[in-house]
Amino acid sequence: MRRSSGDRVNPDTASGRQLDAMIARYLFNLEVEERENIRTRETDIVCREPGKAWAQCAYFADGKGASLNVEYELSRRGWTWRHERATGSRWSQPGIGHVILEHKSGRVVEAEGATVNEALARAAVKAVTAP
Repeated sequence: MRRSSGDRVNPDTASGRQLDAMIARYLFNLEVEERENIRTRETDIVCREPGKAWAQCAYFADGKGASLNVEYELSRRGWTWRHERATGSRWSQPGIGHVILEHKSGRVVEAEGATVNEALARAAVKAVTAP
């Protein structure tokens, strides 16, 4: 079963694998599809660079390592993460899910989520898709 995950979804309401697919498509410019896992019969997200092999999409909205890749790519595109509180590590604080990104052009985007990783993923999608 192959379906395209190309439907436009609001990043403020997207979560989980839907948000991961948006990051893969809009931030990393990957081809993205939903596919059924033959073994588990569950739908998952796969992605690839055009012409290369398909692989399971990273857990950008959930995994610390994948979130660091999101932060690096945003930085490469001129975005910085504005830190408003200096109370400990932003990654280790459960329940704090608010991210403000600032572009070198002065543009600012904000997002909230259940976790910092989810908020960062939402903000990243807004940063690269909004005019």
